[in-house]
Amino acid sequence: RVDRRQRQMCIRDRLDILFLPSHDSNDDTELNIVRQTLGKLVESTELAEFEQKLSLALVKDWVNDHLDTSQTISRFMGHGVTFCGMVPMRSIPFKVVALIGMNDESYPRRQPTQGFDLLSHDFRLGDRSRRDDDRYLFLEGLMSCQQHLYISYVGASIRDNAAIPPSVLVSDLRDVLNQSYCDEQGEDIWPQCLTQHPLQAFSQRYFDASNNKLFSFAQAQCPSVDKTESMAWFDNTLPEADDSWRQVTLNQLVQFYRHPARYLLRERLGMRLEVTEQQLDIREPFELDGLQAWQLRQQLLNTRLNDDLQTNMLDLVKASGVLPQGMMGEQLFEAESEKVDSFADILLPQYPEALLPAISFELSLNEFELTGQIEPVSQEGIFHYRMAKTKGHDILTTWISHLVLNAVKPKNIVLNSTLLTEDNDYQFAAVKDPQTLLSQLLELYWQGIHQPIPLLSNTSYAFAKTTLNKTKASADTAMLNAWQGGQYSSAEADDVYHQQLYANYLPLNDAFKDLALAIYEPIHAHLVEGEL
Repeated sequence: RVDRRQRQMCIRDRLDILFLPSHDSNDDTELNIVRQTLGKLVESTELAEFEQKLSLALVKDWVNDHLDTSQTISRFMGHGVTFCGMVPMRSIPFKVVALIGMNDESYPRRQPTQGFDLLSHDFRLGDRSRRDDDRYLFLEGLMSCQQHLYISYVGASIRDNAAIPPSVLVSDLRDVLNQSYCDEQGEDIWPQCLTQHPLQAFSQRYFDASNNKLFSFAQAQCPSVDKTESMAWFDNTLPEADDSWRQVTLNQLVQFYRHPARYLLRERLGMRLEVTEQQLDIREPFELDGLQAWQLRQQLLNTRLNDDLQTNMLDLVKASGVLPQGMMGEQLFEAESEKVDSFADILLPQYPEALLPAISFELSLNEFELTGQIEPVSQEGIFHYRMAKTKGHDILTTWISHLVLNAVKPKNIVLNSTLLTEDNDYQFAAVKDPQTLLSQLLELYWQGIHQPIPLLSNTSYAFAKTTLNKTKASADTAMLNAWQGGQYSSAEADDVYHQQLYANYLPLNDAFKDLALAIYEPIHAHLVEGEL
């Protein structure tokens, strides 16, 4: 049996065989570290009086861990890459110099001012300045570079991808380069020096060879995709739906035009892409999100319109757990109540004195059977309201109900409709041939349950509104703003159903514009005020 000392000598012999010793003793530092590490292993087993056999895997793990520790405490300017802070007396020439973390808030360093530091309040020429020192150190780093200079910084926010400027020293370097040099076309040289990396390591930009500066050795981040499986979902239309799909309720037709992409994936393919599992909040609420605030306003508005529901709403909402505790919750409640009161002042003068029972109907339109109920309706016609800014689906919902009202023509009811929102008051006039317009909407519905149609609620409304109202604004700009969103508006492109259907192309083409005008031109023609 070979003892531990003999095992150590055996491993040392293998080191001498594999690695040829150098005549310069300074070049054998790594080999000496390995020999010392093996000696520590033997000393540790003797100290613990360990007599069992050691597996090869255990010896490898132990040596690897202790070699890493030995390397981290090695001296400055050792072999390999040297990591150090930017401090004076380290401006030694190197072939490659890398300045990492040159962010605006990180460098030059900001020295906090202490209240008892009187010199900071009476700065004079010659007093030390940490920011000036950092500027000099940056210059030293540039001067010590012989062949390659690498500078990195965080250039975009991880939350909204907003641009973040680099350190002011990097900006100064950029300005100097642009003033001193230019490319072959006479443009600034900085874009050729700058490489913008994606946020994620699995970004397609690392693997599609579109930029020779972006590459990745982690092929696991980009699994191979069979080209035969990359076909779009709706290159071909879905199989013909059976006749039961021609029996449509008013609610189904409204839901389709509210979100055609969602209706197609949900109803024809049975796909629900939303996250349905609702988890309890793990933190105490301190504010209301957009949906919670809207639901609270709707609850307060319903209470204002229905005398039978009058109660202490503050206690009721507090009991639901939506509001924060204490004074903060009461202030949020008061703020939302003021918004409801402002909208109620506009709504109540126009609100019908008496609403009639829902009117059931059945309409045969070509090959379709349209059924349902017309509500809410009074003798003055249909009355819809929404305590929010006008959306495209709000107008389409009222328009479809208005067409049905004009097609049914119930007795003693005026064939007009009203839609009241926070920013507009729409009055729909009577329609001469509602059956034809309903048939066109049903034909488009039939097309939309077999393949995607380029009808996007808010984007189509924004394009049609700007075009038909003949404003000075650009219809294409309004269309793109609605699709891409902004600081205070959500992007319709971020909808999970739109992302699924329009992942490979942008749907804002000529077919989209033609369809938007075909839908909204009849609506625009029957508005009393004449503007969407």
